[in-house]
Amino acid sequence: MQRDVLDAEVNRILGLGIELRCNCRVGRDIVVEQIRQEYDAVFIGTGAWKPTSLQVPGENASNVMGAVDFLRRVNDNEDIELGRNVVVVGAGPTAVDVAHLAQGLGAQVTMVAAEITADKADIQALQDKGLRLEAPAVPVAIIAEDGRAKAVRTAYLKSVRAEPTEFDLDANFVIVATDREPELHGFERVSDGHSWFRIDEFGRTKSGIFAGGDSTGLSTVTGAIAQGRLAAETMDREFRGLEPEKPIPVPVMTPDKMKLDWYQAAPRNLPTNGTGHFSNPVHAAEWNEEALINEAKRCMSCGMCMDCETCWMYCSNNCFVRLPKGQHSSIKTELCNGCKKCAEACPSGYIELA
Repeated sequence: MQRDVLDAEVNRILGLGIELRCNCRVGRDIVVEQIRQEYDAVFIGTGAWKPTSLQVPGENASNVMGAVDFLRRVNDNEDIELGRNVVVVGAGPTAVDVAHLAQGLGAQVTMVAAEITADKADIQALQDKGLRLEAPAVPVAIIAEDGRAKAVRTAYLKSVRAEPTEFDLDANFVIVATDREPELHGFERVSDGHSWFRIDEFGRTKSGIFAGGDSTGLSTVTGAIAQGRLAAETMDREFRGLEPEKPIPVPVMTPDKMKLDWYQAAPRNLPTNGTGHFSNPVHAAEWNEEALINEAKRCMSCGMCMDCETCWMYCSNNCFVRLPKGQHSSIKTELCNGCKKCAEACPSGYIELA
C-alpha cells in the first residue's frame, strides 16, 4: 500500500475522534492495570511480530533476522547489507514477500522449508527469477564466524531420503520466515499464562479484556477485521446492558444465485496463468493504478446490496421505499404478497424469501 493511501486511511479513522498515543509501550511506559482503570473496555490487537526460535546453534548471529523485522526495515528505507547470498527459512506467503524483496536488492536467494504453504504460482514466479528451492528440508545449524552467519547447514527430511542428507548453503544473510508469536511482555497478567491470548466466541479473554487478530492465532487480515468488529459490537451491547449476539454466518454465494447476464462484460486486464490466479503475483507492486482500479470494478457485489434498485422496479405492490445512497431500501412488509419477483430479479443474490 502506498504511504499516501495509508496516511489517508489512518487520518480517516482519527477523524472519528480517536486519540492516538505513539511511542507508548505497555509494560514500559504504562501498565495494563492502569489502562483498565481509565477505560470501560480494552481491546488488544498487538499482532504477532516475534519470530519463533529455530532451536538450532548459531541462530543468534548478527546477520540472522526475522522476516517481519526485515520487511519493516526495508519499508523504513534502512540500509541493510544483504551480501550476495541470502537464505530464507520458510516457504509461506511472508517468505515469498521476503524473497521477492531480497531478489530486488540484488541477492541470490535460496529458500529452505519443511513444506510449501505459499501459492505454487508465487513460488514459480520466484524460481523464474533465479530462486533456489530446497524442500522438504530444514536448517540444522547456522555456521557462524566472528558472530556472523556464513552458511546454513541444511538437511533433507527422511520423507525424501532414506537417511537425512546434510549440506551447507553459503549465506551472507539469513531471514527466518517461519512461525511468529505475540510479544506478551507487559501483558502477562491478562494472557492467563499462555503464549497467545485465548478468547471466547465474542473475543473476550478470561480477564475480561478483548483481543483479536494475530495475537490470538495467525490468520488473515479479513479475519482480524471480523474479530475487531465483533468485539466492538459486543462492547456496545454490554454498555447498553444487553447480552452479546453471535454473528449470523454469511452464506456462500454461488453463480446459480446470481443473474450474471445483468452485469456488463468486464474481462480481466491483468495477466493470469489460466487457472484463475494472476500470473507472476510477485510483480503485483508493479501493476499500475488504473489496472488495479479496473480489476476492483469487476466485483459483482455477490450477496450484497449495491443500490441497483431492481427490486424497487419489479415490485408491483410498492413494498420498497428508496433510501439515500448506501442505506439501500426499507420494506413495507404489510404490503408484500410474497410474489418473489424481487428475489428472482436481484442480480447479486442479496434478497432471499423463505
